[in-house]
Amino acid sequence: IYVRENKPKFWETMHRYFKKAGHDELGDLILLRIKHQLGYPEASRDLLKQPSLLDNLSIYGMGYNRSLDDYMKYAGIDVYRKEIYQTHYCEEHLMP
Repeated sequence: IYVRENKPKFWETMHRYFKKAGHDELGDLILLRIKHQLGYPEASRDLLKQPSLLDNLSIYGMGYNRSLDDYMKYAGIDVYRKEIYQTHYCEEHLMP
């Protein structure tokens, strides 16, 4: 279960500091950074208009416990086809 009570979350911070948070310019930049980290082709380094978007990924990145490819296989996510091919976690109400 995802529980981080009393811990900040990026969407709450956006609403706190920006009146119009969500799918605005800042939100779009954040999503591009996350998509880059997850390997989405449309967010590859050479397609990004603002290279500084990728600053400090070694500090604020995905971690080193498993490779991105291993995680995507585990989670059943195909970023190229934009498909999720493992849905039994949701269908059977299981913890991944």
